[in-house]
Amino acid sequence: MGERVEIWNAPTTTNVDRKRLLGLVISRILVLEKTNDFIELEIVWASGLQERCRLLLSAGVASRAHALALTGKTSGEIAAELRADGVLTIYGHPPSRHAVALKLRRRGITAKAKRHDTLAQIRVLLMEGRRRREILEILNRDLPPSRRWSLKRLSKAVSKLRRGAVPDVPPLPPVLPEARERAALLQFITQRRQVGDTYAAIARELNASGRRPRLAARFSDTQVANLLRSRRAQALMRGDKHKGRHT
Repeated sequence: MGERVEIWNAPTTTNVDRKRLLGLVISRILVLEKTNDFIELEIVWASGLQERCRLLLSAGVASRAHALALTGKTSGEIAAELRADGVLTIYGHPPSRHAVALKLRRRGITAKAKRHDTLAQIRVLLMEGRRRREILEILNRDLPPSRRWSLKRLSKAVSKLRRGAVPDVPPLPPVLPEARERAALLQFITQRRQVGDTYAAIARELNASGRRPRLAARFSDTQVANLLRSRRAQALMRGDKHKGRHT
């Protein structure tokens, strides 16, 4: 096998020679299916062995690169994955980072466009009331470790969205649904405590209303007590609403 590979790749071997070599080892090739993206072939070798394979056309390579780009992979990472799968260009060369980037640009996918789409997604998630830890999980779901989002990076993105500094994306409102929900929760707890309800009774009422804590399935008396110890809740208990709003 090694000698055959050397002959095939030898600089003295012409394309005519390669066609003759193929004619010696291949009995026939059947086209089973053809689309804009690929050709499905069945190769019948001279030994009688049958083998199916799929050849990606230029549009197919572009589609594959597009799908990988949507998972957050860079042009270099996409090119490396295509090479690992044995994908070749129409000229028989392994795809390069530059070739992948060119295909993505033709489909409107650039690093700038991907950043814009991600910021727009973050705004949608915030307006849905998603918490930042949850947003991080969604953003990082398909990203390689080298491109993971962090809380610090997310905070910078939120600040940019608040300023209205993202073209074609409306600025975030002054109070987000998550903050509004938390304020309403703290107010509910402080009001119940002011009339003498126990932590356990408050927890039962919260669970019955369908509300859920951030990191658990149900409220407990301990969780209610911890919420009440927050600076904002303490300010509400004292009736200092102005201080509660800014802590």
